[in-house]
Amino acid sequence: MKALSTKKKTSKTVSTVDRIADASLMLFNQHGERNITTNHIAEHLKMSAGNLYYHFRNKEEIIFRLFNRYRDNILSFINENPEPSTPQELHDLVVYILDIMWEYRFLFSDVTNLLARDHELENEYTNFTINKVSPTIRAYLIHLIDLKMVNMDQLDIAIFISNFWLVIKHWFYFDKSLHHNVLDKHSKLRGIKNILGMLRPYVVPEKRQDYDAILLNYMLL
Repeated sequence: MKALSTKKKTSKTVSTVDRIADASLMLFNQHGERNITTNHIAEHLKMSAGNLYYHFRNKEEIIFRLFNRYRDNILSFINENPEPSTPQELHDLVVYILDIMWEYRFLFSDVTNLLARDHELENEYTNFTINKVSPTIRAYLIHLIDLKMVNMDQLDIAIFISNFWLVIKHWFYFDKSLHHNVLDKHSKLRGIKNILGMLRPYVVPEKRQDYDAILLNYMLL
């Protein structure tokens, strides 16, 4: 993980760090991360560039802090909520994931270039995916199999996890490219539809009606 400045931090400093991170998130989401510099962020906050650099040495440190926020939100949800046991609970899980992704959508709008520019961020993202989230998704799927809600073998599980992360990682970039380079909340809803649709072939016939009733809410998007 990237180290921030080693200078002693007061409560005022922590508040300023959060203000910088919050403003950066808003600007990155609205205008695209590559279009925003640290000078833009400082100007938005009406602070000097030197003051901003006191807290963050460069834009990459700001992005890294925002990624950690995203990661911590996902992990908090995983740790605080039980495994999904019904089609509705599964839907709610997917909605939560896409809600958090939407909040930090700049991370996923051009994720390939973003990670290529910062190998430390790329390593952190990969470790998070491999060591935290993928095992959780596997545990969720095994739980659903045990409940006889889905029917999957080990190969199905492995392929689904890979496809799930392929879609999650690139969804906003892909959706934006299909809709005149526009990213809006419909992009999030279409993401929910596609992730739920990926699992649909594995849902057992006895649960398919309830599952489809949820999925059909998204089909006109």
